Amino acid sequence: MEVVNRLPRPADAAALAVLIDVQRILCSRCVDEEDCQHALEMLNKLAAQLDDGGYGYFPALLTLASLHGSGFEPGIPRNAARAASCLLQLLTQETICNDLSADILDEAAVQLCGVIRDGPVLLNKEQRAQLGDLAQGLAAGAVGNVASWAGFAGVEADRIIQEAAEDPGVRARRLEQEAARKAGRELEAERQREAGRVALLSADELRRQGNDLCRQGQLPGNSQARQQLSRAAALYDEATQVLSSCLQESACALEQTAELHKQRGLLLSNTTQVYLTLENWREALRLAEMSLEDDPRNIKAHYRRARAHVGLSEWEAAAQAVNEALQQLTATVNSGSSDMDTMRLDCWRLAEEVSKQLPKWQWSCAKPTVRQRTTEDDFEQRILGRWKYVGGSFEIRLEPWGALIFHEDNIKIDLMRKSKLRWRGELELISGMILHLSYEPGSDVLVTEFIPPDDVPVEQQWKGPRTFTAHRATEQHTVLPVQEPQQEPPKLSLTPTERSEAKEIAVPTALEASPLPAAALAEQEVKATEMDNVPTNVWLSGEEEMLHGRYELVPGQVLSNRPVYHRRRCDSTGSGVPLQSLFFWYRGGNWGVTTLLRSSPLAAPFLLRCADVAGRS
Repeated sequence: MEVVNRLPRPADAAALAVLIDVQRILCSRCVDEEDCQHALEMLNKLAAQLDDGGYGYFPALLTLASLHGSGFEPGIPRNAARAASCLLQLLTQETICNDLSADILDEAAVQLCGVIRDGPVLLNKEQRAQLGDLAQGLAAGAVGNVASWAGFAGVEADRIIQEAAEDPGVRARRLEQEAARKAGRELEAERQREAGRVALLSADELRRQGNDLCRQGQLPGNSQARQQLSRAAALYDEATQVLSSCLQESACALEQTAELHKQRGLLLSNTTQVYLTLENWREALRLAEMSLEDDPRNIKAHYRRARAHVGLSEWEAAAQAVNEALQQLTATVNSGSSDMDTMRLDCWRLAEEVSKQLPKWQWSCAKPTVRQRTTEDDFEQRILGRWKYVGGSFEIRLEPWGALIFHEDNIKIDLMRKSKLRWRGELELISGMILHLSYEPGSDVLVTEFIPPDDVPVEQQWKGPRTFTAHRATEQHTVLPVQEPQQEPPKLSLTPTERSEAKEIAVPTALEASPLPAAALAEQEVKATEMDNVPTNVWLSGEEEMLHGRYELVPGQVLSNRPVYHRRRCDSTGSGVPLQSLFFWYRGGNWGVTTLLRSSPLAAPFLLRCADVAGRS
């Protein structure tokens, strides 16, 4: 038993033998009622005065108090009054300060206060006087915090004595009123907790809707980007108002206040990102500062505030904001996570931009150094360079500060190593979209896989391929056959108005045919022959008026073994001025309309998509 084990050894050998017997009984696996009573008798004899035939070993009172205070099956029932009596007898001994340490005496005083309050224990006048002496610093009251705890125990004892002397009718009414007040407080607390939960759920739903619009608004080639971003900002603002109303009206529980402030800070930080994308630097700065008022440890808010200062060319303020972001990153507990590493790299890029304007500025944190090479870095070096896959290409490069970057068109992703041959990165344009990259050294190929965000509904997810196998791009030194002068392809039949404004169709250079071996040229000629019987015109109609009309065949243009059709959308006023080029072509298992002939759905998203499971036109 712990209490017995902590007691000091008695100087008397006979008392020590008795104490060992007590310890053996109480620490045995099996004890009966007779064993318990025998242990109590021996402890009482140890604690008794020498004049009364005992051993004068007063620390045994602490063991007795513990046994009576909690009970000891099967033979010692719980008795709070007897436990309080033992503790008082222990603490009021004149020599107890010499027998027990200050820590043990403090624990005894705390236990006494708890026993009297929870019992409740009705003390007699002598015991109440003993408490008063302890509170005055007599006996054990001169050690540690015993006097303070004795004072608390005296207050509880007075309350219990007063309630015991109270008229039964008055006491019943008082208890009834106290119960009613307690029930009212609990009901109000539950109402506040429910209001806080409803506010958090409502704000979270609005935030998710805003996140979806924000992702769509940041996609390249999106003609409705500004409208979607403005709508996202409005949803974030609505969610912020929901939380602000709950906080201002004190409608939430006290324990929910911190979470409400944190979520409001997150919403304000998201709204800051929207205005940074729209290059509204002043509004972005105002919202970032409000976000930091709610959550000073929001690292993204620090970073976005710094970006706003850079956009306003406020270099001193930008330097201070970047420095605070770097300090916050250093103090973050999970600073070693991949997200924190990415944020740290972003902050240092911004710091380098500020340093160009303020070369004498001294940063409070050390710049990350380039990692020492390890055996695993050999594979990292091997994947550097340009890689090609069916429909496009990308580059893997290593920045001077040690960041490994995936770069395709206007997409840049910071890669973090997950294992010896696997890397992972998050696409900034679409929050939550993950890129997994695996290297197979035997065949020298890279396998890329895009994982969509978890909160995107299944019906809205991209149905095309997500995994691509890329081979290293090497320069071809094939001797090309002598080619005959190219003849100008036949022009499209246009109306007089269109002919006056006609411009050459711009096909992206990424899809222009590169020099091919003779076998590939022959195969391409066969495919071109198969396209001779395709229709020269295609008409589309539907709900999107801007996509209505005739699409004409682009001669000689074959993508995904299918023809490509083109149309220029003109001004709705009837002036005939072309506003935008539209292409109707086959990509990823579907016919659709885009503004560019790009294989990447991020660079050229479908404006209209027609399902074609059978693969026919």
